[in-house]
Amino acid sequence: QGIKEIWELTLTDGRKVRSCEEHLWKVYNPEWADDDKKRGQRNEETGWRIIELREINRMLSETKKVLYLPLPERTANEGASEPKMDPYLLGALLGDGCTLKSNIGFTNKDADIIERVSGEIEPPFRLCLLKGETIYWRISAPKNSGTRNKNKYMEILREMGAWGKKAEEKSIPEECFSWSWENRKELVKGLLDTDGYAGKTSQIIFYSTSQKLAEGFARLIWSIGGMCKIKNKQTYYSYLNEKRKGKPSYVCQVRHEQGK
Repeated sequence: QGIKEIWELTLTDGRKVRSCEEHLWKVYNPEWADDDKKRGQRNEETGWRIIELREINRMLSETKKVLYLPLPERTANEGASEPKMDPYLLGALLGDGCTLKSNIGFTNKDADIIERVSGEIEPPFRLCLLKGETIYWRISAPKNSGTRNKNKYMEILREMGAWGKKAEEKSIPEECFSWSWENRKELVKGLLDTDGYAGKTSQIIFYSTSQKLAEGFARLIWSIGGMCKIKNKQTYYSYLNEKRKGKPSYVCQVRHEQGK
């Protein structure tokens, strides 16, 4: 077929894909859905068409039509690697954990999250509330546990390159992206339980002061069949009645068909 011209498409959540003009795409348009319903077509294919990229280019340049792509389905898990620690626990530590001291700290006051994190820690290690604290916890083992002062969770975080990171330096270890779909989903749950929330319109939001962590989170969402768009947000704080700029924040807006 000779040399073909290749186009690069940028989706609304920042993902990019390359395609030739003859490639077929399944796309949705609200106007097509209205036309189909008028003709009595009311099923899962209502509003969808399969057209070439050439036609998509024409429509986007000559009309104001909005086109949507279907979200990718769940991918197979062949060749998935096994996590070195529980995925939910890792997500929670990346969100609310502190790895700058001589122990693993975890700051949270939500009873359900504390219970879940505690339940994912293998004995003899446990989640202990520090003396005089109300929300600062530590993962440690009793002195007579035979661990020889070695914290296996600390060692795992070091192996994964997640130890000794400030909040704005955190990132998702590369090996996590080769985990199974179920384990990547649990990692997302741990991150959302600590640094995420559901907005007024049921939109899922994840906040981070680390650009790398936000980008890794978006990549995780894409890998489990969702959409994620990152927006930058400037934060401010008050000092001596003076408004000052804080660290930049990265806001991840998530959409997923399952929503769980």
